[in-house]
Amino acid sequence: MTKADKQWDDEKRERHWIDAVKTDAWMLALAKKQTPAICLAAVEKDGVALMHVKEQTPEICLAAVRQNGTAIAFVENQTREICLAAVSRNDSALMHVKEQTPEICMTAVLYSGNALFHVEEQTPEICLAAVSQCGLALKHVKEQTAELCMAAVGQNGLALEHVKEQTAELCMAAVCQNGLALKYAKEQTLDLCMAAVERNAQALKHAVNQTHDMCLSAVTQKGEAIEYAKVRSIDVCLAAVRQNGNALKHIRRQTPDICLEAVKENGMAIHFVKKQTTEICLAAVRECRYAIMGVQDVTGEIKAEMLKMKKEEVSNA
Repeated sequence: MTKADKQWDDEKRERHWIDAVKTDAWMLALAKKQTPAICLAAVEKDGVALMHVKEQTPEICLAAVRQNGTAIAFVENQTREICLAAVSRNDSALMHVKEQTPEICMTAVLYSGNALFHVEEQTPEICLAAVSQCGLALKHVKEQTAELCMAAVGQNGLALEHVKEQTAELCMAAVCQNGLALKYAKEQTLDLCMAAVERNAQALKHAVNQTHDMCLSAVTQKGEAIEYAKVRSIDVCLAAVRQNGNALKHIRRQTPDICLEAVKENGMAIHFVKKQTTEICLAAVRECRYAIMGVQDVTGEIKAEMLKMKKEEVSNA
């Protein structure tokens, strides 16, 4: 075999392996003769395939961590550039960095606040950056400060769960960001609860001391919040079904007016009406003809109304 033939054969074999690792990066482990091009193609497909690279180069390692940050675990010579590339792509990559620097740690938490869990030496600046990116990273902060806590709940109100020393100001900031943070408030006030339900009607579920106005505010936003309402006056129930007719399923003490308003909003709410009347059934089928399936007694009047609606549909077609 001439030198030219051998070179052509080598190039053909290389192209074959490049195609193979582009399909399945782990085929690299079977390649007896690795070339930089084959290795590069493999790690670009799956960075963790770096573990099978026999001769690493900065270019191959950089490509690997750019594809998968955790590939840093298999990098023999971790450079600043490679480490920065890794931690800016995966929040777990930092745990594999042999020598952490403030720059590398800051880059990691700016990508994902939860990377703070892997920071060996926390600083106020790194912690602040972490909770500002992900409020829930507060659970990884070793030394909490009022500033850090405020930044955390400002980013995600649910971080209130991890605040060791709660204040009225912190709690208010948390529920204003996410009403459901009320669940983690150790001391509830009426103002705090009202602020929470105004942001998220579902927060009513966590309100210990409820008022009429609080319940009304919740069901006006989301009718089905009536499920958590302790105050169920007529006006609260009416507001609930007017917002969502299906809220009727959570109302035990039904009145004709409440049921009528429910089916006017959603005819299918007829399924939740305990005592059906002709008036309620007619209102239901007028809102949605399929509500007839929930009518217990289809009277002649209801049949006549259905026929009338059918004729109107045909004439309007």
